[in-house]
Amino acid sequence: MPVPTPDFVINTFPRAQLVPSNVLDALMAQERDANCILPQLLKTRELEAKGDAYPVKQVWITCSSHSTRGTIVDLVLACAENYTAKKGYPIFINGVNRTILLSNESLITRLRALAKALREAMPISRVYSVFGPELITMPFVDIWTGLTGVYSYSDEPYYAAMQTYCTKNTIGPQRRASVHPELTFDISPADEGDIMAVAALCHGFAEDSDPFILTPEEAIQEAKSLVRNEQVWVHRISRPAQPEHHEIASIVAFTRNSRNNATITKVYTNPKWRRLGCAERLVRAVCKHLLASKDSITLYVAHNNPGAAMVYHRCGFLGLGPNAEPVEGVDRWIEIGFDRQKVQLGHW
Repeated sequence: MPVPTPDFVINTFPRAQLVPSNVLDALMAQERDANCILPQLLKTRELEAKGDAYPVKQVWITCSSHSTRGTIVDLVLACAENYTAKKGYPIFINGVNRTILLSNESLITRLRALAKALREAMPISRVYSVFGPELITMPFVDIWTGLTGVYSYSDEPYYAAMQTYCTKNTIGPQRRASVHPELTFDISPADEGDIMAVAALCHGFAEDSDPFILTPEEAIQEAKSLVRNEQVWVHRISRPAQPEHHEIASIVAFTRNSRNNATITKVYTNPKWRRLGCAERLVRAVCKHLLASKDSITLYVAHNNPGAAMVYHRCGFLGLGPNAEPVEGVDRWIEIGFDRQKVQLGHW
């Protein structure tokens, strides 16, 4: 009996420069949803072209369907590296063709093929977690466990969040400053003199992001990279009588940026300066700066952090307010970790 021919094809690319233009075009058409994969792919292609890419094994795996309209990219999986921390990122999966998500059978068949390709391309220990839309990540984790025998680390995800975005048209009006009358503030890009203060806040952020903890030395390296790549802004607070003695209350970092979309990847306020509106003020300023050259800004807000969700809602991010109606492009994302006895943790 003839064996049915799959209506899709899986391709594995060991170098970013080998990823074909139709995949790049498909990701570019959905920059917000592709914010984990596309910026890293573009950065890696740039480094490879210069010959100075970090010498580790990375793979980019695609699933594409055949149709009367030609080849359609359905799913893209990235197993890439954090060049700053020199550690692996989670496995990112992006559903480029949303039609696939409407058919559970088609999705599962394709995810099985992706998992098999990943198993052939990477050691099991490299796959320490998977991050992507909940509708894709949950079945992929079950498939990966069935294929490798490696179970999830616990019943609780490492991260469960809503992916949201804002545009020039959604940015809300500035609220009246809530800083104490005896304090003044300044918002600007961080500079070299801010590195140690930014590092302290990066370290604090990581302490709330178990299991991806940073050592003090790693936090300094991250801060240097953020400042020198102009990817972090700071909110300074000082007393009018001593303006030269300021403290950095908050940071906002944006490290995954592509042509038309930027992604805010870190927002953290020193506990000493919370409830003064610092985070909201800084996020709003960063958004206005980024939207001068981008069409949209993406970020993730954890389901268990309603305070942050309200801040982002007031700044114009969609689908987060009280009784918010569903918004296309505002979706539930999740990161599932695997048994730490069998994998080696990387770092975001």
